[in-house]
Amino acid sequence: MYATAIISKIIKEKSGNLYIYPGGTIAPLLHECKKDNINFIVSKHEQGAGYMALSEALLYHRPSFLTVTSGPGATNIITTIADAYYDSVPLIILTGQVGTADLNRSSKLRQRGFQEVPIINMTQEITKKVFQPRNIKELSDAIHDAYIISNLNRKGPVLIDLPMDIQLQDITDKELENLLNLSKLTKKDIQYNIPSKLIDASIDIINNSKKPIFLIGGGVQEKWAEVREFIKKINIPTISSLRGLGVLEDKNFHGWIGHTGTPWANEILYEADTVIVLGSRLDVRQTGTQIDVLNKKNVIHIDIDKNELEESRIDSNIKLNLSISKYIELAELKIDILKREEWKEAIKCIKSRNNYNDVGSQNGINPKDILEYINQIIQDKKTYITTGVGSHQHWVARYIQFDNQRCKLFTSAGHGTMGFSLPVAIGLKNLELDTQVICIDGDGSFQMNIQELALIKELNLNVKILLLDNSRLGIVSQFQKITFDDDPTTGDIKNPDFIAIAQAYGIEAYSIKKLDTDTIDKWIFSNKSSLLHVSIKHDTPISPMLLGGQNLNEMWQYEG
Repeated sequence: MYATAIISKIIKEKSGNLYIYPGGTIAPLLHECKKDNINFIVSKHEQGAGYMALSEALLYHRPSFLTVTSGPGATNIITTIADAYYDSVPLIILTGQVGTADLNRSSKLRQRGFQEVPIINMTQEITKKVFQPRNIKELSDAIHDAYIISNLNRKGPVLIDLPMDIQLQDITDKELENLLNLSKLTKKDIQYNIPSKLIDASIDIINNSKKPIFLIGGGVQEKWAEVREFIKKINIPTISSLRGLGVLEDKNFHGWIGHTGTPWANEILYEADTVIVLGSRLDVRQTGTQIDVLNKKNVIHIDIDKNELEESRIDSNIKLNLSISKYIELAELKIDILKREEWKEAIKCIKSRNNYNDVGSQNGINPKDILEYINQIIQDKKTYITTGVGSHQHWVARYIQFDNQRCKLFTSAGHGTMGFSLPVAIGLKNLELDTQVICIDGDGSFQMNIQELALIKELNLNVKILLLDNSRLGIVSQFQKITFDDDPTTGDIKNPDFIAIAQAYGIEAYSIKKLDTDTIDKWIFSNKSSLLHVSIKHDTPISPMLLGGQNLNEMWQYEG
């Protein structure tokens, strides 16, 4: 029995799944995992394995396990690690590595063994912690600590780099029993030491406010049902970031803010006098560059990450470093339930004078029309929707009605990675076969991980792929046009025959150039995996859009 049996036992206990792109330096780990009947999900590229692992962690809010080989295997997974880090996803990455004899050679050497890269150094700024164990005890400590650290406080990725000779060391049943401590992996509640006067001060500000709003972000997704119940009870108008979509879906919710967000949500934020921030970073893509108006408001910022509070771009009256659940526990019964009818009427007026302006003039389908139709036909079925990154991501957020009880969004936010959508959709469907999974992608983003189509057929999954094709890298093209009056390299893309590609992978495929609900119905109600290629208008913009130098209430409008 190899030392990697310790890792295998923990994978078996905590997940049962291992996402893989194989290679020689991780073979000992795979050998032990096979003996424990770990479920192997083998991708066609390391990034595909990474995003499938990410889907499990996002869905179940617990660490998932990913392994790749050394060298290019390790470097190919860096993008996924960055995604997990910036969107606070608990992921354990196990990389193969050359043996310790090679690693102990001079650091002045450019490379100390075949396919050796210093992955520890490369990833330490985008992980919560990195390990490179040099004996069995260190290997055991690393996998136990990695599980705890990835899942503790603000979650995120942890990487363990496994030298080949350490993996291959023999251990006895008795040694395994002594080294394995599954009870250590039980998640413990963090004890917060928050002065009661700060909690009371935040409540006083809320109770005395005339135009308060909640701003909810991705940090509340794990406890979304609890947050939903709290906001319903308090009855305060609410907006969200992109990652906060789905937490709330009732009369209190008024859209999502930011660079490509809902124009009325941006104006509501602009007009509010008090902002209670729950698990959101207040980064530039949310608030824009002009933050003077926000610094004049009462801002109560609640976040589990102390650094986000201390280094925030926005001046907060009160900074509370604690979990959302703890704040609700301490504050819920003390907040007055006031009607604030004047503020709610003002919000109605704001919403009535704002609208989207993202209809193109050229041939093809408006994204708005097909997405609104899909939104109607998925109302009665539990659905997960994934997106890549680009214009389609923002149209989806605008025209699909997300509600975590029935329709949940999975998208790359902080790192903004093209190619995210397809492998995440495959990962989700493989985990929950009874849930409808729709991968919505753009023609540019889709081609980043198009090879994972093969895995759909291998796993016999029914994944729906909606491909919005404008033969353009739309959002970058739009930025270039606005800023430089030209869009070299992004404005006119020569695409392959997506129908032929899908069919070559054994996937049913349809294509439409005008809105055809019969074909859409055939695609989505088919009992097989199917792709719907949609020729959308080449010039369809993301409009309105919040540009640099603009206030939240003065978004740029497309003029054709």
